[in-house]
Amino acid sequence: MNKIINAKNAVMLLLMCALTFSIVLLAGCGDGKTQNEDAEDIYIFANGSILGLTAYGKEQTELTIPSKINGVAVTRIADEAFYEVEYLTSITIQEGVTTIGDYAFYSCRNLMTVSLPQSVTNIGNYAFASCTYLTTINIPTNLNSLGNSAFWICKNLDNIIIPETITKINEYTFAECTNLKNISLSNTIQSLGRNAFWKCESLEQITLPSSLTTIDYDVFRQCTSLQSITIPASVTSFVAFIDCVNLKEITIESSTIFKNIDTSPIDYPTSFKVPKTIADNPDNSNSELNSADYTRTEDGDYYVFTKVAQ
Repeated sequence: MNKIINAKNAVMLLLMCALTFSIVLLAGCGDGKTQNEDAEDIYIFANGSILGLTAYGKEQTELTIPSKINGVAVTRIADEAFYEVEYLTSITIQEGVTTIGDYAFYSCRNLMTVSLPQSVTNIGNYAFASCTYLTTINIPTNLNSLGNSAFWICKNLDNIIIPETITKINEYTFAECTNLKNISLSNTIQSLGRNAFWKCESLEQITLPSSLTTIDYDVFRQCTSLQSITIPASVTSFVAFIDCVNLKEITIESSTIFKNIDTSPIDYPTSFKVPKTIADNPDNSNSELNSADYTRTEDGDYYVFTKVAQ
């Protein structure tokens, strides 16, 4: 009799152990896997490049791109890899990735936060263009190249710091970033490409570095909040301020600019501020600013040429 009871107890114990093991096993098969563990289920990956997302990956709202997938280093986000991914709101890229390809995150309309590693040296053309809800992104200090239209129509981006490794802001890079209020240009910037800050309607001021030599056509067109700006002595030409309806004063530190300036494309500035040492030099004579269309007053070491109201 006791042997029968002990046998029953043993069977019950085995059943309970099996049930417990099954519950644990099921729990481990759920959605509790880390992204490193199921990276192959999320990313289409080959030869060090993230090529795109699987159907499952496209359903995720927050993603972390690991440094390695199946033991292979991740070094590149390929062109169009996340093109128009709908649900993505946040992405963190771990160290090792050096290149963000052309159109890589183009029109990820719900993407709000991007964390880039310091290993990134190249951001391609249109890489984050039309990410209309993007508010936060860090520009790596080792970045060497920032592509054309890289942040075009990022309407909620409000602050950008350009590292010293960048020498040129390409055309349309920040065009139509209508909420961009603060941008810090490094002292290595030499050129501002065409329409680089076109329609940055919230930009009230910007400091142009002494390294700057070229301001291309329409760089600041329709920057309707811009009120004043100083053109450094290193700049030789510009046609950049059309439709800047609140621009009240342009300070010109360049004798070449003062001598050759054509005010006709500059619709709204009411005055030009010029160092006396430049304006008094006969070699820098400017017939337009010295005409009856402008009055001249003194402000310390500067003359202020103010357009006469018509």
